[in-house]
Amino acid sequence: MALRRCAGALGVAAVARSVSACQASDAGGDTSTAVSAPQGDAQMSHRFLEARRVFLNGTVNDESANRLVAELLYLEAASPGTPIDLYINSSGGSLWGGFAVYDTMRAISSPVRTICIGRCRSMAAVLLAAGEPGERYAAASARLMIHQPSWGWDSQDGAASKSANNVTAEAAECEAQRQHWAATLAVLTGRDAAELDARMAHDHYLTAEEGRELGIVDRLLRSVVASTVADGKPGEEGVPLPEKALSA
Repeated sequence: MALRRCAGALGVAAVARSVSACQASDAGGDTSTAVSAPQGDAQMSHRFLEARRVFLNGTVNDESANRLVAELLYLEAASPGTPIDLYINSSGGSLWGGFAVYDTMRAISSPVRTICIGRCRSMAAVLLAAGEPGERYAAASARLMIHQPSWGWDSQDGAASKSANNVTAEAAECEAQRQHWAATLAVLTGRDAAELDARMAHDHYLTAEEGRELGIVDRLLRSVVASTVADGKPGEEGVPLPEKALSA
């Protein structure tokens, strides 16, 4: 049942309508005779999963991370090496949950194309940047944000108070994760880790174009139906285009 769970209400219905419209248009028929729309969130989620489309909507936490890991592993087992589309609209969240998804994306043979619709902040921006090189997209109105990782003293093990030694140990872990975070983004963007660390001293907000310039994404979208790129060619309806083609 975990694999059939709702992929998230935000944006999914609009994407589904776009898919149905494109199918009807390609068939040259009336939209009323196109493939019937899925009934209910569970069926819609299953249809998207069968099309190798997965979603991260809302907070990155253990539940959403475990679901995404399961979906990625399921799709890898079903058809190794076949592209997977990951749509992201998230303000970030758990460092550990996010890196569980990140490591899974890097471990499987199926290339994961990432698509930002809405916003990608904090860990969500890292996952966006972790997509297949050349296949990382952002909608034109999307907003990105990167910053240093942080957490409360009681957030990791539930303890309301800590000994001095444990405070010191956790401060060292926080510093280690800050360095790991910057090093990871440096690898994904091709930028210097020290430069990124300086940018992330505070919340650093970016437009989609600025994200492209920084190396978090490769291209801007004309359409959110990015999965049609699997069978389409750049310039066709629903296929993500390079930014320079948007003015054409």
